[in-house]
Amino acid sequence: LKKKKYIIYIDNGAPYFSGDAHLKGDLSFEGDLKKQYSDLNIFFNKIEKFFSAKIIIIPHPKYKSPSKKVKSLNPFFNNREVDNNYNSLAKLSRGCLFFINKMSTAISYPISFNKPVIHIYSSEYNHPREEFQSILDLCDSVGHKPIDICNFTKKEILNSLKINKNKYKKFKYDFLTPKNKSVSNVPNYKILNKLIKNFL
Repeated sequence: LKKKKYIIYIDNGAPYFSGDAHLKGDLSFEGDLKKQYSDLNIFFNKIEKFFSAKIIIIPHPKYKSPSKKVKSLNPFFNNREVDNNYNSLAKLSRGCLFFINKMSTAISYPISFNKPVIHIYSSEYNHPREEFQSILDLCDSVGHKPIDICNFTKKEILNSLKINKNKYKKFKYDFLTPKNKSVSNVPNYKILNKLIKNFL
């Protein structure tokens, strides 16, 4: 672990980007964006100091900067390391110390690479009910409690970094791959085609 010098933050875009809020009929973020990201960056600074490791932000695919001149489409991350490469998660997952996530389905990467992951929220921010429930559900799926970025201890972080092997295994076979190895050599499009036909 001492050799691994970076931590991955999986950014889902919110609250700076509205994402699918309009499609789902969610309310737009009405809080103080500057404070929200200030709290998050203070949390990142503390984590980097705790572990002597740099946090690398991986933006949601919809919000990756296409320009080398623009480090981040989210201005609140301009002073942090941001990786906009299309394959950044696949490339960096194996070598990271652990993951920080809020409610992204990219939790499949820490599960696949058998890496610790912590889920965060802010007690200073009124999370939409659906969003907070998603955070709790993901926490339950890996077997730990969410971390409040405005009120936490190093001990809470360390406890959240313990991997529950049974939970990881369950998540893997519930959502990522079937236990039935007979499909391991079947192209993905054929598996999806069969699933679609079963629902028609």
